[in-house]
Amino acid sequence: MCFDEDFAKAHFLITASLLNAPKLTDEIVKRKELLKASCKTEEQQMAFLFAMELMIVKEKRRGIKKYDDILRKLWEHDIISEDRMDTWYRKEDGLKQHYPDFQLDDAIDCRKAGWKFIDWVQQGEDEDDEEEEDA
Repeated sequence: MCFDEDFAKAHFLITASLLNAPKLTDEIVKRKELLKASCKTEEQQMAFLFAMELMIVKEKRRGIKKYDDILRKLWEHDIISEDRMDTWYRKEDGLKQHYPDFQLDDAIDCRKAGWKFIDWVQQGEDEDDEEEEDA
């Protein structure tokens, strides 16, 4: 396991601000300015996504089923970019370097649950590309 300052900060932020929230999506909206300020760079956004995944698999397993809603809120409020979500989605073992008890099945479950939103965003992007080509 290696030390990653961005991941450590993201893990602390998520634990301090979201862990005890009764409903994560509401808390994300409530704290959107703080979360956005903490996710300015691509590296910070990736660290945030992996730290969120860690909190869900360790502390809020029921949240796996709602991962698409979590991703949607992060995207709607410009906390995490579409590109970073796509990178997170494709990197199933990304949490492995930060969490010694990493289980690939947990990572796959998060990504399966998040696929509905990721696919929706990608479909919208494909439609935008087609409209630009037609213009």
